[in-house]
Amino acid sequence: ERLDRRGYAIGKCLARLGEETGALTLGAKNRCFYTPLIGAADDYGKAKEWRSIQLDPVSITVDVSKERARKLSAIEPATCNFKGVLAGVGALGGMLAEIWSNEAWGEWVFIDSDTLKPHNVIRHVAKNEHIGRYKVEAVKKAVEMNFPFGHYSATAVPDSVTSFDSKEVAHALDSAELLVDATTTLEAPRDLSRRNNIPRSVSVFLTPSGNGSVLLMESGDRTTRLSSLEAQYYRAVIESSWGSDHLKENLSGMWVGAGCRDVSAVLSYDAVQLHAAILARQVRLLKDDSCSRIRVWTSDLANGSVDFYDIPVMAPACAESGGWIVNYDSGIQEKLGRMRREHTPAET
Repeated sequence: ERLDRRGYAIGKCLARLGEETGALTLGAKNRCFYTPLIGAADDYGKAKEWRSIQLDPVSITVDVSKERARKLSAIEPATCNFKGVLAGVGALGGMLAEIWSNEAWGEWVFIDSDTLKPHNVIRHVAKNEHIGRYKVEAVKKAVEMNFPFGHYSATAVPDSVTSFDSKEVAHALDSAELLVDATTTLEAPRDLSRRNNIPRSVSVFLTPSGNGSVLLMESGDRTTRLSSLEAQYYRAVIESSWGSDHLKENLSGMWVGAGCRDVSAVLSYDAVQLHAAILARQVRLLKDDSCSRIRVWTSDLANGSVDFYDIPVMAPACAESGGWIVNYDSGIQEKLGRMRREHTPAET
């Protein structure tokens, strides 16, 4: 046995249909009145007009639910039910929100204090009608529209993720299992690293040229934090062959406002989408892995090729001297030891 759904379109308005079936009576001023039928069902036979009404078969479809979105995206339901914070919903962050919402992966709070400017729309999931609004509000509206009304919801907090005195920010961080930093600011991951009462964090960003992207993910227990991963990433840039042009400056800048900092990079939307897709998938796959990660991707936008580099993460260490707190890692210790051995007895 099986259950089949069939739908039919009736080429009549409901009032006319009711009249032709004998269920309604057309009165003055084209008003229809319900006509109760008393007696046997044969009374319906007095109305014959309905027999000529044409029925056109139509397909019956069901709105997409979060469960169906996950199934169609090949995502295990067990990995989706968590609360996350996405800090920074610019070009990259907005695209991450869009991807994760389509997959119904996680329940997100968006935190960003920026408003949408006209030039942002070129590389943003928001539209022209959102100009002047907070980016978090525009992204919230955009991702919720991926599902029928009421099937998907996100929270917008128009503030900085480092506004630790804000009740909204504090509540979001206290409730989250994962914090994704896409703010593109240097101070955010460093400030977050100094605090113990925040969730496991991952920092994602594009290189200035737009040809590369980077993922820095803390360990599950946060013994290795973003500040240490950032320093190790810089060391890899300095020492690796791929690092020579990794942080090459953007092609040029375009003035988009009157302020001294109102300069926007020249970067195509397809480049943002390429690296956003890579980073979105990597964050999703690595979330339930407790290891810390440093991963780098470089792309050749001319032919579409992408190279991947997995940087070994060294154990962090800390020392205090003369009122200074010095953070370093086992990679520094090993390098200094090797240099000393190679140059003994003239180590200095």
